[in-house]
Amino acid sequence: MASKNKLEVRCTCCDATLTVDAASGEVIFTKQPEKKGLSFEDALQQVKRNQETALDRFDQAFEKEKSRKDLID
Repeated sequence: MASKNKLEVRCTCCDATLTVDAASGEVIFTKQPEKKGLSFEDALQQVKRNQETALDRFDQAFEKEKSRKDLID
C-alpha cells in the first residue's frame, strides 16, 4: 500500500491494479496488467481453430435444418 489514505486493490475481472482513495472511495489511478505477447504462429493457430469451430457449427446447423425439412415433407 502506498500510504494510509490510499488502498491498492486488484480487480478480479481484468487483473488491473486500482489505487483507491480511502476517504472518498474514488479510484485515483488504474494500472492495467501487462499483456502477454502472442507469437504470430500462435495467433495463426488460434485463427485456424476458430475457423474449424465455425465450420463445424455451420455443418451441424445445416444438417439439423436438412432433417427438419425432410421431417416436414
